[in-house]
Amino acid sequence: MKLESSTFVRTLSWCCLLAGLLFCAVRMRPLLKFLNAHEIRKVQQLSEKHWQLAMAALDESDANPALQYVRQSLGKANVKSQRALLQGRILLDKGKLLAAGQAFREAADSPEWQSRANFWLGATAYKGGNTAVAENYWLRAVEADPKSLDAHRSLSMYYYDVGAIDHAVDHLQTWTKLNVEDARPFRLLGLIFSDYERYDEAVSYYRSALDRKLALPVRDEVLREVTGCFIKLRDYKTGLEAIAVADDTLEAKVLKADCLIGLGEPSDAMRLLEDVLAKDEKNFDALMSMGDAKLLGS
Repeated sequence: MKLESSTFVRTLSWCCLLAGLLFCAVRMRPLLKFLNAHEIRKVQQLSEKHWQLAMAALDESDANPALQYVRQSLGKANVKSQRALLQGRILLDKGKLLAAGQAFREAADSPEWQSRANFWLGATAYKGGNTAVAENYWLRAVEADPKSLDAHRSLSMYYYDVGAIDHAVDHLQTWTKLNVEDARPFRLLGLIFSDYERYDEAVSYYRSALDRKLALPVRDEVLREVTGCFIKLRDYKTGLEAIAVADDTLEAKVLKADCLIGLGEPSDAMRLLEDVLAKDEKNFDALMSMGDAKLLGS
């Protein structure tokens, strides 16, 4: 009888233990799911995609994703360079140039991130007014990665500003190949070749710019610029077609008048120029074109 009672007690104890474990498992399941989801989110936030999103957010003056990434990446050696780049950008935006430079140099220790770090070191130097140092860093960025779009873009603008036009053209042309959808390098190449009176080449670049997405005010500017090239080439018909789709500003009306004069239609040209002079009697271009129109009509 004692043996049966002991067996019963042991069986009951095992049943109670199993029931307790089952109860705990049921109660712990939501917490385990939450912790697992939290860990998954942490991994995702340290992914390459989330680092890129943090960098992009900094372009829009939003530092929160970058700060979050930095906090979660502390102590993780495999993302040291990515963290340093984000820290450098945050410091650069705050105007702390020395600290930003130190962060970018830390990132430059990694060959994989050397080009990007050198670009930002150049941006830091440029913001501090050290343009020669900036140029050197951007050239290093290109040396480390010949496809560094940011470095080519910065070098093209720097060389354009200092008048080193041949260098500017080289980097602008590389820019057009690295980002074929961007209209800006094509437009700037059009301006450069127009200034050097190489109008055929300028027209080609302007056409490429117009084939891409441009804000309406910029598109109107490009249409006026390319029309000026057509006038220099004495292709008045194509020039008139180009300026016809631009906004009807005073400058556009003068260009239309110049095309009409070139096509031998001085009367129509004078009507346009009279309208311009009625609104701006000292408009120099209109006055010059009016003299040409009168001379042709006499």
